[in-house]
Amino acid sequence: MGSTTLQLPESVVGALNNAKLATKASQKVEFLGQLHELLIRSEPTHLDAVLSDIVEFQVDRAESVRKAVIGLVTAAVQVRCTAGIVQQAAACLSGLLADNVAAVVKQSAMAAHVVVRAGLALHMSAPQGSADKDSAWTAAQQLQAAISSLATSSTDTGLRMAGIKMNEQAAILYTAPEALALPDAATLVTTADTLVKVLGELLKEPGVQKLPGPVVICCIKALGAVVMQRANMVHRAMPALIALATKGIYRVPTSGDGMSPVAASCGTALKDILNRVMRSNTEATKPWQNRLNSALRTMGAAAVAESALRHIERHTARWATSSMAVAHAVHIAV
Repeated sequence: MGSTTLQLPESVVGALNNAKLATKASQKVEFLGQLHELLIRSEPTHLDAVLSDIVEFQVDRAESVRKAVIGLVTAAVQVRCTAGIVQQAAACLSGLLADNVAAVVKQSAMAAHVVVRAGLALHMSAPQGSADKDSAWTAAQQLQAAISSLATSSTDTGLRMAGIKMNEQAAILYTAPEALALPDAATLVTTADTLVKVLGELLKEPGVQKLPGPVVICCIKALGAVVMQRANMVHRAMPALIALATKGIYRVPTSGDGMSPVAASCGTALKDILNRVMRSNTEATKPWQNRLNSALRTMGAAAVAESALRHIERHTARWATSSMAVAHAVHIAV
């Protein structure tokens, strides 16, 4: 805290000192909770002076204390998105990715979404460059890359899923309209392409059949989210989903088919995503309708495909009727 100590409320100084002097994990968590209440809810402007002291608790031997730090630094970014705070939060979470407790690593990975979004927001606020904001954005990108790598490098199912989720969210974030207006938009799109490609590679055979069911389902849903939220990424995300269905790796479960619960769950997840995309019938997904129809039928979901086609026909008819009514009303008005 240095020379800023005299400017801080006594309650903040007291809680911080008590946390540093406490010998029991429960006491440290209690005082960190007090700091959370004081700094996040009441006096966020003091975070700049105190956060570095709070981050020091990331090396505490108690898992509960390290988790409390994650919650506090994440909240700090949400209430006070400055370059200094984002950079400190990114450094803290990056360090905790090397924690020896998987639950701490997973919490850090999930918390990082807030930091990556904040880093990009700072970058957008200074598109022509700003030393402190550039540093914060670089730290956020490095954090994202470290977590994304878990999708392929980790042997822990939960951590692999955290990496997949980061790939999904980063790809969506980096291809948002606001991001595409930035001078370095091409770099962001290239990164997003790479992240989506990793997801697609995970679903290729024979590797996909060796993955835990939850990882496969997470990957299917991640690609589906990219397709549904980013029209400019459909061509990148869709092929892996179509291929997974047309190759018959996963099918829709039926009574007495002897399918394992894991395979059944994966087949259901894939069917649901393809059905949702087909029914969306957006300008970006329309060129894929025939392949979606064929893929669903190949995996034993002919009834689902038929239902989706009827849904599209009804929607198209309603749209045509509505358009005619509007045109007629305009004609009468003229």
